[in-house]
Order: sequence, then structure tokens, then C-alpha cells
Amino acid sequence: MVSNVRRLKYNETAYVQKLNHQKACRFYTFCFLSNIIHLNIHHVLTIGNYLLYAKFKYERNDAVCLYLPTFRHIEIHHTPLNILELPMTDIHVVGLHLVEQATVENCNIKRIPFVINSFHGLLHLSLQDNKLKRLIFLQLQDLEHLNPANNQITILPKRIVPIDNKLQIINLSRNHLTKFNLDLLNLKELRHLDLSYNQLKTISHDPREMIIRQSSLLAQNNSSSSFVLNISGNRIQCDCNNIAFLQWISTSPTQKLSFRDSTKLNCYNSDKPVTDFDQNLCFTNGLENFVQVHLSYTIIIILATILSVFLAVYYRRHLRFKCLLWRHRLHNRINNELIGQYFVSYNHQDRDWVHDKLRPKMAEVNIDLYIYERDFLVGDTIADNIINAIDSCTKTIALLSNNYVESGWCMFEFQMALTKSYKSLVPVIIGELSEDNMTKIIRYITKNKVYIEWPALGGEPKENLFWKKLITSVRKPNDE
Repeated sequence: MVSNVRRLKYNETAYVQKLNHQKACRFYTFCFLSNIIHLNIHHVLTIGNYLLYAKFKYERNDAVCLYLPTFRHIEIHHTPLNILELPMTDIHVVGLHLVEQATVENCNIKRIPFVINSFHGLLHLSLQDNKLKRLIFLQLQDLEHLNPANNQITILPKRIVPIDNKLQIINLSRNHLTKFNLDLLNLKELRHLDLSYNQLKTISHDPREMIIRQSSLLAQNNSSSSFVLNISGNRIQCDCNNIAFLQWISTSPTQKLSFRDSTKLNCYNSDKPVTDFDQNLCFTNGLENFVQVHLSYTIIIILATILSVFLAVYYRRHLRFKCLLWRHRLHNRINNELIGQYFVSYNHQDRDWVHDKLRPKMAEVNIDLYIYERDFLVGDTIADNIINAIDSCTKTIALLSNNYVESGWCMFEFQMALTKSYKSLVPVIIGELSEDNMTKIIRYITKNKVYIEWPALGGEPKENLFWKKLITSVRKPNDE
């Protein structure tokens, strides 16, 4: 029984790992160390399950117990801590809540042991020189100093302690942080934040605002104190994309906020100190870029306007006819009775050919023609009748001649038919059509679209071939 021991130190006792369960309990029990204050475990390879509790065989059953009513400090160095990975559900512990300082260093732990949360009165926690990859939320309301330095931490949680906390110092130096996103709003007593020698290239806007707020809050509560931020040893992004952070570093140090070892802050893309980066270049280049960008936009807008005007002028007739069709369709004026009919566009001087040749031949093959002299609605305007006929009929048969191209209404019908659909137009030359009389659109159609020509000096074989081609063209679907 060693109940009067106040300081107990295991140092380089590798043989402890060889002790079996009963021997460890018999010779190295901590169960009734009622006066121990400081426990130091140093260079112990392993001590099985006997670091913080021991298992004893009583007469009735196996019990797990630990009685440390005066326990205040624990230091563990260079010791594998399998014990700290074990649950505490079956353990009767007295005194853990009184521990004020815990040091677990060089123990190769990869995660924070859950048992740490049992030290409710802990003020100082040092976990440096381990292999931690991330922090966890600690239920330590009284914690003042947290030191997980020199680990492999890459991710920080939003919160690491309860809202009502006393945390004053956080040392995250020599980790692998690339982003700082810790919520500082609830760390009202925080006065020292060490982020040195990480992989930070910048600190974004929101964390910077929280740091400024925290420094102002600290200055209000204690005018003689300033918030200390250490970001030395990081390789900062020194370019104009990070100008806001660079300005913040150079202008923020005041009586409220101080940067420790700021002279050791270098650029990641060079070995030069951050202070050597000429921020004026960003404003000069920024102004030049602003002028260049706006000049480019202005040129693009001017060119687009010129092109739009040119296209509007060049296609003004087509646009006009397109608008007429849209207006007609907007008012749902398509006449379903005309679907399946074929509108004949011709000059009145060619009406004899229409009535003597075209109508009889088309009637023989049951092709229903829409003739303006017969079928236009009385009371509607000529333009409305034309639009209704072309938009409702399946195809438009345009009978081209010198008389046709000289007629304004005939050219209106021709343009409307083209506007509706290029394939819905069947051009037929029935008389003399001189090159000089052709408009641009007629000339384009006769050169680029297959048309049918009436054989004026032909004979029956040629006329039969003409009618065969015309009937085939008329009956050909528009989508082919």
C-alpha cells in the first residue's frame, strides 16, 4: 500500500510490459493513491491496462476502480497509450474531475482519447508531438490552454469547446492546415492564436473579421492586452488575387491586434518576405485591367450594335414578314379548313394559264387549289388574306413571270412563303422571265433551288413531264 505517495514517476520502465495482469495489480497498483498529486509516465513502452485504472479480483466479482482524490497533474511522454483508447463505462473513478493539467506528448496517438472529456476541471491540455489528424469537440468548459502543436492536423471543426468556455490560448503551430475556419465568435476570452508553420496561403474574409472582432472585444475588457496572432512560417500567396489579406496583414497590427514574428512570413512562390511584395502594382495593374476590360466590353458592344443594325437592315424585309406571321399566329388565325389546300401565287395577267391549264389538271389528281380571285375572304384586307392563305395552306405554288416580279403583291406573297418555310415554296416559271427583271431573292431562288419551267414550245411529252414534276413537288411533304 502506497497511499501516502504524492509524486509518482515511471521512467524508462520497459519491463512493465512483461508483467501479467495479477502481478501488475499486486505490485503497481494506483487504486489507493489517495494523496498523489503528480503522475509522470516517461519512456514506458506499454503498461497494458494499468495507466489510469487497475483491475482487481475481489471475493465477489471483478471490479475496476481508481481513487485519486488529490490528483492534479499527469504527464505522459514517449509512451504508447493503448489504455487511452479504452472505454470508461465499467470504471469507478474518483478524482479525475480535479485534474488541472494533462500532458500527452510523443505518444504517437492518432486521435484524441475520449477519456480526456472525463477531466472536467482541466485547465491545460498539451497534445503536441503526436500524429493527430484532426481535432474533435472537447467537453472541457474550464480549459484555458489547448496545445495540439506539431501534429498532422488538416481539418478543424467549427467549434472545439462549449459555448460557455474560458479558452485563452490555442497553439496549432506546425500542423498541415491549409484553411482556417474555426469559429471564434464563442471564444470570448481567446487572446493568443498560434497558426505558425502550417500550409496557409491566406485567411479568408470571415475569419479575419472574427479575429478583428475578438481583438476589439479583448481590448474593451482589458485595455492593456492585445490579441496575438502568429502566422509566421506560412507560405503566403503573394499576388493581386490575395491583396485583401496582404493589406490586412500590413494595416491591421494595432494596439488591439499584433502579429508575432511577422518578419518570418514569406511568399510561397518566392523566398521573399511578404513585406517585400509591392501592393501598389495591384492597384496600377488593377486600374489598367479595369480600363482594358471596360474598353474591351465597349468595343464588343459597339461591334455588336453595328452588326445588329447591319443584319436588321439586310434582313429587314424578312424580319418584317416574320413579324407578320408571328402576329397572325399569336391571334390563332390559322384556318384549319385550308390545311391540305395549295395556295397559287400569280399575277392577274397570267390568270388565263391558271384557269385554263393549272386548275383542270390539278382537279384531275384531286389537288385542291386556293385561288385568290375565288377564295379570298370579303371584308379582310389583302395582306391579311395573303398571310392567312400562306400560313394555313400546305404549300405555295409561285407562278413566276415578268408580270409576277413587277407586281408588289406577288413579291409580298413570295416573301411570305419563303418566311414560312423554304420547302413550302414551289417555284414554277410559266412565261418569259428576264434576268434584268429578277429581284435578288428571285435570282437566288432560281440559282439555288430546283424549279419547274413550263415548256412553251414543247409538246405533249414535255407537258406531261412538267405536270408529273409539279404534282410530285406539290405532294412532297415539307419536312423532306
